[in-house]
Amino acid sequence: MRDPVTTVTFDETNAAVSSFSNQVFTAAADVQADDVQVRANWFPRWQASGDGHPITVTRSSDGSMELASTPATASVSLAYQVQPLDWLARIMAAIGLMLVMFFPLVVSRWQRRGYYVASRESSAAS
Repeated sequence: MRDPVTTVTFDETNAAVSSFSNQVFTAAADVQADDVQVRANWFPRWQASGDGHPITVTRSSDGSMELASTPATASVSLAYQVQPLDWLARIMAAIGLMLVMFFPLVVSRWQRRGYYVASRESSAAS
């Protein structure tokens, strides 16, 4: 590769320092920039801040994240924020899984046996 590019660039300038941890990106550059490009998949739950102020995260044409910072910033931090709706969906999925797993244990064998009577058997007996 002739001109390597970092994951985070500040107005086409590579980041001097980058760190990636569990759901957090941080990067800093030697220059201040209004336009910061993050080469990671865009998703609406990313929250960005730079030099202590919030930055809007938008989706660029290639599907990565673009940060438009006013005033210009030399460092950015992106964090993936889980929303309350995500927690609700996780709780509902866990409840559904428990119902599927434990329902056969709760319903006694007698109740399951008497639950369904085949119509052919009852009509043949009469």
